[in-house]
Amino acid sequence: MAHQATSRLYSVASRLGGKAPVIDSNAGFITRHDPITNPPDTPNFLNNTFVPSAASEWIRLNDPATIQPVTRVPESTDEELQQAVDSAERAFPAWKATSLLQKQQIMFRLVSLVRENMNRLAASITLEQGKTLADAKGDVLRGLQVVETACGITTQIPGEVLEVAKDMETRSYREPLGVVASICPFNFPAMIPLWSIPIATITGNTRAVNFIINDPTIKAISFVGSNQAGEYIYKKGSAVGKRVQANLGAKNHALIMPDANKNLALNSIAGAAFGAAGQRCMALSALVTLGDTNKWLHDLVERAKNLQVNGGFEPGADIGPLITLDC
Repeated sequence: MAHQATSRLYSVASRLGGKAPVIDSNAGFITRHDPITNPPDTPNFLNNTFVPSAASEWIRLNDPATIQPVTRVPESTDEELQQAVDSAERAFPAWKATSLLQKQQIMFRLVSLVRENMNRLAASITLEQGKTLADAKGDVLRGLQVVETACGITTQIPGEVLEVAKDMETRSYREPLGVVASICPFNFPAMIPLWSIPIATITGNTRAVNFIINDPTIKAISFVGSNQAGEYIYKKGSAVGKRVQANLGAKNHALIMPDANKNLALNSIAGAAFGAAGQRCMALSALVTLGDTNKWLHDLVERAKNLQVNGGFEPGADIGPLITLDC
């Protein structure tokens, strides 16, 4: 259900009747901020098939560097959301019964696919979210590392047996919950979905990325985002007996100690404060200096002045645009 507009624009444009976007003839996917002629709407993904949405309300997705449209994303109907939940529910019994080794082989294949398509995924993030291409590649890489971890988690799934007395054992079992939901934020389009989906999948669960919060089929919710939305989801989900993992808005504080390496400290602070145009939940917003390190602030300001702000595909860009004009 979550949109991956640019990464699949090229593949789905023809079947949906839209004109394919301008692409880099060498890469095979968009690597420039050129306008897209007649960008197609993003479909839903239901029952393993791309399906045009029947939504009456749509969200226009623009390239943040140019404010030119990339696609429209549906505000999916309740019926479509329910179809996603029902599809995951139907898939659960067979997936639960699938052996750990078979699940692991599928996860190995996911690792391979992410690696093979890393540049394509990163370019999609740059076009849709605005990150520099280098930052977008880091987004994908951090997610890939969790997929790789999921491949090795199989040894932790079967449970354990403890001998508590000469003739007594305690045995524990780990069972999948069923259908679980993941709500992911805009600022890490690859990393955060890849934090949650592979782990839930390898442990035998099935997932719906969007969901109806009161649907009893949904057994657990993973959320990353703002305080207001997260507190609401945690409260409502917990009230109806769901397991809710809510990672809410956060900010970093940095402390420069007197014995710090000056160049390393200032470069790290500049990256933490201004990287991704500050659109990180852990973006640095407060700096505390100790001793004579307050004399370093002028050098920090100079580093900030030298950062190049440009479209994410442009060579030498240090900072891309904010995702929307309203930010």
